[in-house]
Amino acid sequence: MREEEKLGEMIANLDYSRSFSDNFDSFIAFTLFPFLANPDKDDVANYMSHREDERYRNAMLKLGDISEGYHDALGDIFMDRISHGANGQFFTPDCICEFMAGILSPEGEHICDPCCGSGRLLLKGLQRSRENKLDPTIYGGDLDHRAARMTLLNLCMNSARGDVEWINSLSNEVFKTYHIDRVNLYGNWMSYVWQYTPSTDMDELNRQRQDVIRQLMEGGVWYERQFEDPKKPAEVPEQPQASPEAVAPIQEPKRQQPVQLSLFD
Repeated sequence: MREEEKLGEMIANLDYSRSFSDNFDSFIAFTLFPFLANPDKDDVANYMSHREDERYRNAMLKLGDISEGYHDALGDIFMDRISHGANGQFFTPDCICEFMAGILSPEGEHICDPCCGSGRLLLKGLQRSRENKLDPTIYGGDLDHRAARMTLLNLCMNSARGDVEWINSLSNEVFKTYHIDRVNLYGNWMSYVWQYTPSTDMDELNRQRQDVIRQLMEGGVWYERQFEDPKKPAEVPEQPQASPEAVAPIQEPKRQQPVQLSLFD
């Protein structure tokens, strides 16, 4: 049995009274929770109701194990168990994503995918950039909120930085934004997510972020600023361990607008 199939069975067994789709959403929310700097009440309620459940913890650890090497396991499970191609949701195979990243060999400051699905093109672009000693800012958007959250989780487990949005990329209508900051905690890069909607009080959110930054700095934790020259970063995370424990914060919650509608700029 493939590792994705094993994880799928673990997710199916989380709650026998609910559908696989509901279990999948609950698992995504549970695994994302440690990365969220400002979880909403639904995030908190879901996490608190399952935090002592060993099945959730084991599934989270399994996802971390099989996500090594910038691999998108969530997308495979979603296609096999939920979408079955509905609404054209067939995600590009990993081998094709790797091939595209290889021939394009991204060298820019940003990597953009305005219809990112589960984020596998972004993952392979990030991998190739890091192999080239670059550290791009990621932008991903999708009309499907579940897909956007899969992308967010995949990027967080690989210590990315940037923005993921639940968005209609044709009309540019944004429903929710997830801004990914990054800190270096105990020598490891960790992602930290600030979530907000168009109605969010941004002044209050910025105040909260500055408080977190101040506390981190006072505690001796180095938080990352945008590099002035993205092609000569101070330090590029090398092949981060995809671990659900990897968490962390920082940066202005300003939505990165893609310069052009192409995978790599």
